[in-house]
Amino acid sequence: MLRRGVVMACAVSGATAILTGICSGQIASDSATDPTYASGWFAGQNGGFGFSPWDFTGTSGSAIQQGMDNSSPFNHLGLSWTLFNPNGKPNGSDLAEAGRGFAPLQVGQTLSTVFENPTNRIFFRGYTIKLVSGSNNVYSGSSGSVERAALYMFDYYPYDANVGNWKIGDGAGNSYSALYDTNTAAAGARLDFALTGPDNYQFTLTPLNNPAMAYTNAGTLKNSGPIDWIQFELYDALSDPTNSDTDFYVRSITLTSVHPIPPQIVVEPVSRVLYPGRTARFSATVIGTPLAYQWRKNGTNITNGGKTSGALTANLVITNVGPADVAAYTLVVTNTAGAGAVTSAPAATLTLAQPSGTPYENAVLAANPIAHWRLNETGNPATNPPAYDYAGGLAGTYGSVATNGFYAIAGPQPPDFPGFETNNYALESTANTDQSWVTVPSLYLNTNTATLTLWLNPNGSQSPYTPGVFVSRGATTIAAGIGYSYNDQIGYNWNDDPATYNFQSGLVPPFNQWSFVALVVNPTNATLYVINTNGVSSVDNPIQHLNAVWDGNAHIGNDANNVNRTFNGLIDEVAVFNYAFTPDQVLSLYNASTSVTLTIQRVGANVRLTWPVGTLLEANNVTGPWATNNAASPYTVAPTAAKKFYRVLVQ
Repeated sequence: MLRRGVVMACAVSGATAILTGICSGQIASDSATDPTYASGWFAGQNGGFGFSPWDFTGTSGSAIQQGMDNSSPFNHLGLSWTLFNPNGKPNGSDLAEAGRGFAPLQVGQTLSTVFENPTNRIFFRGYTIKLVSGSNNVYSGSSGSVERAALYMFDYYPYDANVGNWKIGDGAGNSYSALYDTNTAAAGARLDFALTGPDNYQFTLTPLNNPAMAYTNAGTLKNSGPIDWIQFELYDALSDPTNSDTDFYVRSITLTSVHPIPPQIVVEPVSRVLYPGRTARFSATVIGTPLAYQWRKNGTNITNGGKTSGALTANLVITNVGPADVAAYTLVVTNTAGAGAVTSAPAATLTLAQPSGTPYENAVLAANPIAHWRLNETGNPATNPPAYDYAGGLAGTYGSVATNGFYAIAGPQPPDFPGFETNNYALESTANTDQSWVTVPSLYLNTNTATLTLWLNPNGSQSPYTPGVFVSRGATTIAAGIGYSYNDQIGYNWNDDPATYNFQSGLVPPFNQWSFVALVVNPTNATLYVINTNGVSSVDNPIQHLNAVWDGNAHIGNDANNVNRTFNGLIDEVAVFNYAFTPDQVLSLYNASTSVTLTIQRVGANVRLTWPVGTLLEANNVTGPWATNNAASPYTVAPTAAKKFYRVLVQ
C-alpha cells in the first residue's frame, strides 16, 4: 500500500533538520560524526548509545570494504560510514556487510537511518537495508538470523523493466515502491521503520531534498522473531567514488521510545456459518499501541463467562453455539493513551446450518474435526463463492475457473457409496489451470500429530510436477499436506522435509474411480491410506516428524508452489483432525460411506423415521413379508398396532 506525502517519526523540513537527528525520546542513537570513528570504521566499534558493536560478518571478496567518506562529490551527507566494493564487477565480485543490534523492537517504536545510495546500474548490482531477527547479519551460510523486512535495490540490468526502482520485501513477497535510486541519491534519504503490531510495520522513505515525495508502505513482516538487528549490504559493482556514484553512505541510526499509535484494524473479523454445537471463533488483526479490546453482540458489550471467552482480546471464542448465539458481532479497539478508537465493519455474523444427517458426515462430525470442507456448494465459481467449513467456520473460496456443484460435478454417491446424499457434489480442478482450485484459510495446527482425510478421483495420469491435492504453503510453513509424488503415487509433504516429499508410497489411486485417502502423522512416523472398492492399502514412513505450523493458506486441488502443480481430477470431503487416527478409526470413517442408518424417533404420539438414501420397506413381523412404503425421508406415522418393522433397501 503506497501513499504520497506521509512522513513518520520526525518532522522533515530539509536535510539540515534531518541530519541533526531531532527526534523525541531516543533510546539509541549513533552517527558517523561520533569521535569513536575518528580513525576509521572497523568491526567491533560501538559509538553513540543503545546499539551493539558493528559487525561486518558476511563480507566476502576484498578484505576491506568498509570505511569513512567525507570527500566524494556523490556523498551529500558529509562524514558517513561507507560500504564500497574495491574489486566489484567487472573486475571481481565483492560483497560488503555491516550490521548491529539493539533491544528487540517494540510496537510503537521507530528505527530510522539516514543514507545515500549509488545510482550506477549494472547486471546483478544490489544494495539492501534489512530488518533482522537473530542478533547477527543474514548472509549465505549464516544460522540463527532471518530477514523480517527489507528495502532494497537489485538491478537485473538491462533485463529488468523496473531498473532503479526501490523494492520492498515483506510477508506479502516482493513489490516495487514508487521511488527510484535517483530520487534518494540526489541529497540522501531517510528511512523510518515503525513496528505497528507484532507482525505489522509501516515505513516511510523520504528524499531529503524533496520531502513531499515521501512514500509510505504498510504491511506484514515475513518469517518470525523479534526485530533486533539492522543490516546494510552492498555488492557487485567496482567502487569509483570520484568519477561515479558507486558507494553506499550511511550517516546515522536512531531508535525512538514507544509512542502511541492510533488503532487500525487491518484484517476484519469474518462471518461464520457453523453447525449447532460447534465452536465459533472471531478474530481481527489490529495495529497500534497501547490497545484495549471490547467485543459486542448486536451492539451490546460481551463479557467473559460460560461458553464465551476472549471478550476483551482480539480473539472471541464461543463454544457449543446455538440459536441464542446467532447475531452480529463487532470489535471496538481503543487506544488507551487517548489516540482514538475504531470499530470493525461490516459486522461479522454467526449463522447456523443443519447437517445432512448422512452416515459419512455424521461419522466425520463424531470424530471432532477442526475443519471439514464438504465441497458440496452449487454457487457459480466465476463469482468466487465460499466453500463452507461448517465444523470449524474456516470458509474457503472457489477459484474463478474451478468447477463444482454448479456444473453438477458428482462426488461419491449411492449406490456405490450410500453413506452420501444422492446429490453429493465435488470440486474438479484442472491440470495447469490457474484458479481452478479452492483456497482455504490458515489452520494454525502447530503439531506433529494430525490426520488429514479426503476423497479423490483422478482424471487419468497426473503431471510429473507432483501436483498438490491439499497443501498449505506461506508464512513460516514452507509446505505441508497431501499431494502426488512420481508415477501417479499418492504422497505427502511435512515441513518440506525431503524424507517426506521424496517418499515413494507405491499407492496409486485408480483413475476415474473414487478413493478415500488419509494421512496420519505421528512424531515418529506417518501412514498413508488409499481405500476404495478394490480394498485397503497403506504404507508407513518411519521417520521423525517435527511440528508443522500450517500458518499459510492452503489450496485444495493445487500446491501453491506452481500452477503446474494442479491436480487433474475431482476432490471431495476434505477434513482435518488435530490428533492421529488409529487404523480402525481410518477404516471406520471409510465404512461410514458404504453404510445406511435408519433412525427411529418418537415425536409426541407419533414415530418419525429418517434415512439418507434408499427405499423404505415395512412389515408386521421381522421375518416379513416386506412391503414397499413409497414415503420420502423423513416419514412420520401414527402407530396403529403393537409392533411394526422397517428397513431400507439400497439399490
